Amino acid sequence: MNPLPPYMIIIESCVAGAVVAYVMTMTFHLFIMRERSKQLKEEDDTDEATATVLVKDTEVRSRSGGEHENQVVEIYKVTYEFSAEKADGTPCMVRVFGREIDFEAWKRLDEGGTVQVLYLAGRPGSCRMKDMVEIEASSLSNMLLIA
Repeated sequence: MNPLPPYMIIIESCVAGAVVAYVMTMTFHLFIMRERSKQLKEEDDTDEATATVLVKDTEVRSRSGGEHENQVVEIYKVTYEFSAEKADGTPCMVRVFGREIDFEAWKRLDEGGTVQVLYLAGRPGSCRMKDMVEIEASSLSNMLLIA
């Protein structure tokens, strides 16, 4: 059996390193999303508001490489706004642009309709749709347990 040429060893090492980096990045991203959802769901200083759905949108992205070669993925987005209060008590309008959401949550929305939003009291910019908090808190926990 012939040993691998040195350049193949370098290529294999780079590919393995890239795979490990990708897995670590995705795990970190899932952890952060889970923690944000958990914080909004469980903290005492979380407020709820009714937001108006301004825009429902989709975006088509293509993936390449590996088993996802030429795979097309549809991303579901929503833009909404709601009134809240800042930490100093002044009223403000919060507008969230193009937030990626789950398909099930997206199809329940109507442009011009309303949706419940959770946000950290005094920091209304830290917000998520209530449906997404529930979905992320449960699904991300399951994903992390499987990983």
